[in-house]
Amino acid sequence: MNRRDFLRASLMLGTLAGASPAGITTAASADFDPDSPLILAPRDAAAWPEFRRRLAEWREQRRRDLNYSEALYRRPDFAWAGHCFSCCFLMLCDETFYDPARGEYTVKTFLDHGIREFGGYDAVVLWHAYPRIGFDERTQFGFYRDAPGGLTGLRKVVRALHGRGVKAFIDYNPWDTGTRR
Repeated sequence: MNRRDFLRASLMLGTLAGASPAGITTAASADFDPDSPLILAPRDAAAWPEFRRRLAEWREQRRRDLNYSEALYRRPDFAWAGHCFSCCFLMLCDETFYDPARGEYTVKTFLDHGIREFGGYDAVVLWHAYPRIGFDERTQFGFYRDAPGGLTGLRKVVRALHGRGVKAFIDYNPWDTGTRR
């Protein structure tokens, strides 16, 4: 499938799903479909200023529709989020992060490897239960308690990550209702 066919198929699927870019139109773009979730730029460079103006109007209208506020993005304590580009979803049992023979986490080795390979991590999500949850009666919190070193070991991992300037996220899955509460 070439790009044009892909765009047409995407437009058709978007139209069937009921999505709409709310009135962004341009006669300069033969591929434009006003009922599409895609907003295609005009082919003619002369139409760009009007396109940009209408796109900005559309964006502001969406913000009003959503009652959007950027207040959280302006908080100084959240400023780090704008510079968090590399985040790893890491299974606690991953053998690049945990050495089962020694029974210990290898935070330093893991982070050093990331630095060598691509410049390092800005954040790590410590993933615990999936895909294992449901094989027994443990809840997602039980998996953290049963992780090597238990909650104390997990605190040490987080402190080690923070000590290297890496944000640590502890995964919580509120949709997990299949285990006991």
